Amino acid sequence: MTKLGNNIWLLVAVLLALLSVAILVEGDITITHLTDLITGDLTEGYEYIVLYSIRLPKVVVITMVGASLAVAGYILQQLVNNPLADPYLLSTASGAALGVNLTIAGILPAFTSFLYVMPFYGFIFGFSSTVLVVLISTKQKQVNTLLLVIAGVSLTSLLTAITSLLVFYSDSTSKLRSMLFWAMGSFEKTQWEQVPLIVLVLSSSIVMLYFFRKHLFMLMMGTVKAQMLGASVRRIQFIMLFFSTLLVSVCVSICGPIGFVGLIIPHFSRSFIGATHRYIVLFNAFLGAVFLLSCELIAQLVVTGIGLPVGIVASFVGLPFFLYLLFNKKYRFGQ
Repeated sequence: MTKLGNNIWLLVAVLLALLSVAILVEGDITITHLTDLITGDLTEGYEYIVLYSIRLPKVVVITMVGASLAVAGYILQQLVNNPLADPYLLSTASGAALGVNLTIAGILPAFTSFLYVMPFYGFIFGFSSTVLVVLISTKQKQVNTLLLVIAGVSLTSLLTAITSLLVFYSDSTSKLRSMLFWAMGSFEKTQWEQVPLIVLVLSSSIVMLYFFRKHLFMLMMGTVKAQMLGASVRRIQFIMLFFSTLLVSVCVSICGPIGFVGLIIPHFSRSFIGATHRYIVLFNAFLGAVFLLSCELIAQLVVTGIGLPVGIVASFVGLPFFLYLLFNKKYRFGQ
């Protein structure tokens, strides 16, 4: 078996182990209850409600969100050929967060069910802010790295300030609590109804990236060289922005902003199997899921009962990994 095959099977094994431990980490639920639920022998009672209605949808959504954020980060880094690019640097997450908070505050009209209106507005605001950052930082058909960082940080600060104003002037205690709890990055309110949407968005993004992988590799050489090689740069950029924003907006609408996943996971994937491997996106998805599930497990162990919001744990855990990559002389972006 190849080294890649070994790595993928190892990730699958770790992912399954983390899923089991995250489901059974606390309370009176045992592996027997989980087995009975899977085989159909457990169909009612306290254990059934806890497993099927609370813990299973939670770990499934965490897995999907971790994978989605990692894939979105990979898309953005390839798109602008910048190792620092992630949903936060390009203001995608802050734009989506503003759209979600405007929905929670009741300022934007809810034309459909509340479950799906938040991803819709999150996508509209996230996509608009990302396009604005890219347009500002593009000079002579090339993305200027310095301008990208300045524009992204500036717009993120502005959108975050507007979101803070919404929280400050909230006239409802329930809305205020929802905004604050959501802003910490939490999965405590996940439900099965959220799963089909994020699975659809993630799977379609992975399939799209597989077919456009060669064009993404071309963009890493610069837009001018990519055009010379026959790539339709404008069309590819629009498609990549569309799917990355869709991934981020759905994740943000479900659990709030969670940092570091989209920044560090793509780098670790490249260091494991190389930047141009055809299964790099799938590897990203698995690694992102493992990372966020690990953060969830740490959150449950640190504060038993209610657990810390995963977004807080991800920031603490992600920083050492980022520093490791920063000082690892053997790793180079795009290799």
